[in-house]
Amino acid sequence: MTMTRMGFVLAVLLLWGCAGVSAAPGSIKRVAVISMIGDKFTTQKISLNLFEAKQNTIPIGAWGIDQFVVNKVRKVLAGRFDVRPLAYHPVADANDVAVKIVEGVRAQSAPTDIDAYIVVTKSMVQDNSRQKYYGLGIVDHATFGHRVELYVLYDITVVDGHDLSVVASTQKFFAMTQPASRAWRALDESWMPATLDAAQNIRLKTVVTELLDRTLPGTIESLKLPQ
Repeated sequence: MTMTRMGFVLAVLLLWGCAGVSAAPGSIKRVAVISMIGDKFTTQKISLNLFEAKQNTIPIGAWGIDQFVVNKVRKVLAGRFDVRPLAYHPVADANDVAVKIVEGVRAQSAPTDIDAYIVVTKSMVQDNSRQKYYGLGIVDHATFGHRVELYVLYDITVVDGHDLSVVASTQKFFAMTQPASRAWRALDESWMPATLDAAQNIRLKTVVTELLDRTLPGTIESLKLPQ
């Protein structure tokens, strides 16, 4: 593990604190899945030259990331839970707070017989230089040469469908390695997008979906949902 990556680990530990995954004593039978991570992709260049440093956002709704996440989580949970279909629109001003997202979805005439909502939201980490990374994106550390990394940062929160309490969450943990939901892929400078058109950056979508496909099952299992 490099010093840079160790810096990420220590920073995340400071952000989220000690172990916080907990489960309610009651069983869960009927669940619905909500994903709120697939609206934008951040491109960033960090440089000692402030005139070269920049950050942009690519709208990526066309990539279908949220539907990919919902389908993957449903597949992981199938056979153990009754996973109910759930139609919803993005919830504005929820600030990635899972309970607020569930409140907003329920206000959209969502079913009332759901025992738990599995809510996937963006997560944030901070490195040892206090640089923050959030959600989905790619960064070029152009300080001494180029070090390019694509990141997928998310949390999963289980919200009780009856009283809206938090049943379990990945937001707090205690580990000397990054949790599965903070995934990074080392790339090269050629991967930095030359355009903010999502349709021209499909290979970035491919890496994002690969990281989600690999990490979502383990992240779900770490929640130890009561059945």
